[in-house]
Amino acid sequence: MEAFEKDMESVLYDADQSCIEAIIHSTRHLASKTVVLPWLIGGVTGEADFYITGDRYASSLSKILPEKSAYYSYTLNFAWDCDPESYQIDEKVRLKMTTLDDIYDGKTPQETLPPDFLSIDAEGAEFDILSGAKDLLVRHIICIKAEVAFLPFRENHKMVHEVQAYLEKKGFSMVDLTPFRSDGKYPRPLPIGLRGHGIDGFGDALFFKEGDRIVAGHLNPAADLIKGAFMAISFSKFETAHGYLDLLKKYPDAVAAVPDEPSYARFVKEFARIRDRYPRIFPIPFSIIFPTLESRKNRFQESLEQPDKGRLREAYFRQIDFQDFKKNLPVIFTGTPIGVEDLCLKYGLTGQAEILMEKRHQQIIGLLNRLGFLAKDEEGNFVIDHQALLSYEQSF
Repeated sequence: MEAFEKDMESVLYDADQSCIEAIIHSTRHLASKTVVLPWLIGGVTGEADFYITGDRYASSLSKILPEKSAYYSYTLNFAWDCDPESYQIDEKVRLKMTTLDDIYDGKTPQETLPPDFLSIDAEGAEFDILSGAKDLLVRHIICIKAEVAFLPFRENHKMVHEVQAYLEKKGFSMVDLTPFRSDGKYPRPLPIGLRGHGIDGFGDALFFKEGDRIVAGHLNPAADLIKGAFMAISFSKFETAHGYLDLLKKYPDAVAAVPDEPSYARFVKEFARIRDRYPRIFPIPFSIIFPTLESRKNRFQESLEQPDKGRLREAYFRQIDFQDFKKNLPVIFTGTPIGVEDLCLKYGLTGQAEILMEKRHQQIIGLLNRLGFLAKDEEGNFVIDHQALLSYEQSF
């Protein structure tokens, strides 16, 4: 993200003031404006008890359930065993607490813009923080990445389905859920060599706001749809990005009014222009392979798993112009980056480009195999069967 860093503003909050200097030190190299604030964020404005645990990463507004803390679990990042002492409460402090809504409604002094992207890892307080951001969720926030729980771990701990249900009512859809792979827990230390995987009790959930909600609730919908498309591409959620880009096509004048700087806006506009010029070659749909009720009933018969290629070609090229297909096939089949892949590489989004290339190769090989236009060369590499293409062309 180096190409875009200078156009971002990062705001970090932590209630444990002992870690503020370390956060400032670890972010000093970033080109973005970075603000670190020693504030406790929650669901209401007032005061609250904050529990500082032996392992400071587990400090929270809520206590760990006693039955969950009496275990040993290896932590790969730090190469130590989390033991019962790591979960014990070293100190309880009474702190002033505020909400995100109150911060950006002017009730709490602040020096930053309202967030477009909200990342929350608050050791069980994620739901509370979201409940204190009702206005921001309507008017500003586009994307949320939040740690979520699959199993109870703390007092009054909201589970993933509760977080999802709350955000769905606010117009957000979950587009990714990544469990944290954990080592097993045991009530006594286990020697090295006798350990395995444990239950995945936590993970990261990724949510994006529906485009219609952005149009209805945001002050500058075109600019925020562009931001949403950029965030979606950053997370390799290209289908989410396409949804925003398709919606933007309804507002060409508003899009044109969005400056090409910051750099992410220029990138998204380039991405949109390139994708709209892509060759119209599509995967073969299920309805062509299994066009009738009888064929779907008999799907698992061996003879129907590989339907007649002549029938598939005839049906497919009723929907896709064969000459356009033939002309554009070498472009889509190439092993070098094309189109939006090239653009991603230009801006340093290497992982995104690799995913796009991988999916393109998988889908074009699958399509050619279905249509009978795929062959292998002497080295075993997939190639276009030009003879089969020619024979088909000569048949009509």
